[in-house]
Amino acid sequence: MHIVDALEIKIGGTGDRLGLPPSRETRLKDWKAYEDKLDAVVCAWVAIAALDGRARPFGDDNSAIWVPLPAGVS
Repeated sequence: MHIVDALEIKIGGTGDRLGLPPSRETRLKDWKAYEDKLDAVVCAWVAIAALDGRARPFGDDNSAIWVPLPAGVS
């Protein structure tokens, strides 16, 4: 499963809104812009999961990465 497909399950319409660039003639800067938008959506999804208590931090008091919990796990 690709990340956009997984996001589509959590945030309907993600794939349509991101608008995947055409692959043959796409310039690197266009791929970078797409990647930045995708990163922003992932960050927002993880932040919402963390605020709702559905994510776990891995790290220490100074720095951590938050990972959403699988469905049904609390």
